[in-house]
Amino acid sequence: MTLHPTRLVPGNAQHQGDREQQQDSFGFSDLRNPDGVLVVVADGIGDHALGKEASWLAINTLLSGWNAKSPEELAPDTLQHLLRAHPDVPAYQSSLRTRT
Repeated sequence: MTLHPTRLVPGNAQHQGDREQQQDSFGFSDLRNPDGVLVVVADGIGDHALGKEASWLAINTLLSGWNAKSPEELAPDTLQHLLRAHPDVPAYQSSLRTRT
């Protein structure tokens, strides 16, 4: 059996609904990475203060960590480490509130 490479073309579609702003975010790692592709979607906490920033921080943290993993590290191990990033979101929101 011959395997043929799959062409992947990422894209997105979003529906803002009644809200003033779209707070959801998405991102994906390098499509050429031999370890695979990480695709991340973050819900923006609809209409909460700094929801857009929180979803962007979650995406950025996960993708930065994924891109920094060593070739020897297994994907499930990397994802377990990255899930610890969750506490960074409330901390970031608090730091922004104190600046305004």
